[in-house]
Amino acid sequence: MGPQFPPGQRPAWLNERGAFLPEKLPLDSTLARALSGDKGECREAVRLLGVMRQSGRVEAGIYLMGLLAGAPWFRYRGLRSPAVLRVARSERL
Repeated sequence: MGPQFPPGQRPAWLNERGAFLPEKLPLDSTLARALSGDKGECREAVRLLGVMRQSGRVEAGIYLMGLLAGAPWFRYRGLRSPAVLRVARSERL
């Protein structure tokens, strides 16, 4: 049995059993975290964008590719992990 929430209080990104639904996560707050000055916060947001893309959110992949390709400051944060690059390379836009 998953976590118990009062009626109407369950987050949209959790199903009734408490399983994580990355395709339902809000994109705005994840993008804000990816652009934050905190390296750890940025790294987690970038990974989450990759997970969101793998679950079918094409727009998350587009933002991820833009972060990796278009922002020169991003390259120097040490965030070009193989997992993130694999997601970016798999994009077919």
